[in-house]
Amino acid sequence: MSTPNTLTGPDGRPYAIRLDRDQVARIMHHFHWIPASRGYLHDFVTRTHPGWEPNEFANVFRAADLLVRSGVGGPPKPQPWLVAVWISGNLGWFVETSLQSRPSFSSRKD
Repeated sequence: MSTPNTLTGPDGRPYAIRLDRDQVARIMHHFHWIPASRGYLHDFVTRTHPGWEPNEFANVFRAADLLVRSGVGGPPKPQPWLVAVWISGNLGWFVETSLQSRPSFSSRKD
């Protein structure tokens, strides 16, 4: 990943990218095995988010527990409480939620 950390997240730390719920959903839509196996996932990510790789997003989404698997074999969807995810160049992440009990959480310790 070659995108520099130039955004300041809600926690005051630097991040490389902020993805809102709709952007996460569009990326996850391509996680289904058909678009992934035909190269559509890679093409979509490199076109819409230059400097990023699909596996980087997949690793963050899994680690932050943002994936909701489809019960009928379709692509995953984001958690209903997701507002946005901020991702740093070293794949640290910060999640904004709509939950009152847990409005945000992060992987970053720095």
